[in-house]
Formats: sequence, structure tokens, C-alpha cells
Amino acid sequence: LLLQLEHVPEGDVVSLFSAADAVLLPYRPVFKGQSGPLAIAGSMGIPVIAADVPVLAETVTRFGLGRLFPAGDGVALNKLLREELPRIAEPEHRRFAAACDSANFEAGIVRIYEGVCAPARGPELSRELSE
Repeated sequence: LLLQLEHVPEGDVVSLFSAADAVLLPYRPVFKGQSGPLAIAGSMGIPVIAADVPVLAETVTRFGLGRLFPAGDGVALNKLLREELPRIAEPEHRRFAAACDSANFEAGIVRIYEGVCAPARGPELSRELSE
């Protein structure tokens, strides 16, 4: 078990994650953001054990990236680590990685831009984006 409570230099991220059997994300119930370590673990095919906070739970469940436990519940986390960790199979990391590749990321940004900004600029923006 390696507990990393400090900034990891960018050059060390791949080797650190590559050595992991699983990534534990024990966020607290007040967490409202997205998790960089979740995206890295998912894209590298590393199973995730995450607190069931909304955004993490949605991503882990949608892409089958691992297991969830109730945020803030140390007893449930302990049970999951003892009983489920040895049985975590290879989740659907390939699907997650494909959904997050650079082409899909770019297309997603364009869709967001079109949906949010294009109506304000009118039809000329749609023509610009399609060219």
C-alpha cells in the first residue's frame, strides 16, 4: 500500500499509476468536482475504488471502472477492501479510454460550444464550425 499525500511531478505520474493494482479515491461527501486521478486510472486500465460522491459515482458506474463505497464510511471501505479488492476484475477501461481519446474530447468540446455559444452568435457560427 502506497499512500501519496503530496504533489506528484508530471513525469512520475505514469510510472506511479503503472505500478498500482488499484486506485483508491476516498473523497468526502462534500466533494463536488472531477478527479484527475480517476481519469488517469480509467485511461490506464487500473481498477478504481471510489467514494460514491455524485460525479465519481456516475463515471465509475457508467464506464464500469471499479467499485463504490459510501463516502465517509470507513467500515464500508474496510469491508470492500478486504472482500472485493481481490475480486475486482478488469473493468471496461477500453471503453472509457476510447471515450476520452483526443478526437472524442475535441468533438465533445465542439458540441458543448455549439450548444452553449452558437445560439447567441447565430447561423454564421454553425457555418464556421462546419468548415
